[in-house]
Amino acid sequence: MPIASWDKFGVPEQLHIVLNALLAFNSKHNRIPRILNQEDAEELKALVKSYIGSKMEIEGEDFKVESVDDKLVENVSHFADTQISPCNSFWGGIITQ
Repeated sequence: MPIASWDKFGVPEQLHIVLNALLAFNSKHNRIPRILNQEDAEELKALVKSYIGSKMEIEGEDFKVESVDDKLVENVSHFADTQISPCNSFWGGIITQ
């Protein structure tokens, strides 16, 4: 088992739900949540709650998520609009080699 395995916490499934809610937010407002904006975070939480319990699919496998950590949703909402240029440059250089 890898050292940084998130599987036992159910995080990949939770992130899948949050990403779908983030895409719905983007479709509704034509933008992603603003940095550190609590109103956008609350709206994203409401969208996430609308996906909880619904049947989702990742790589052909169906799953249902019963709950999503509110702190995870807030962090995604608060920092979705940030850019990390030095990190992007680093990984871009490694990937192109």
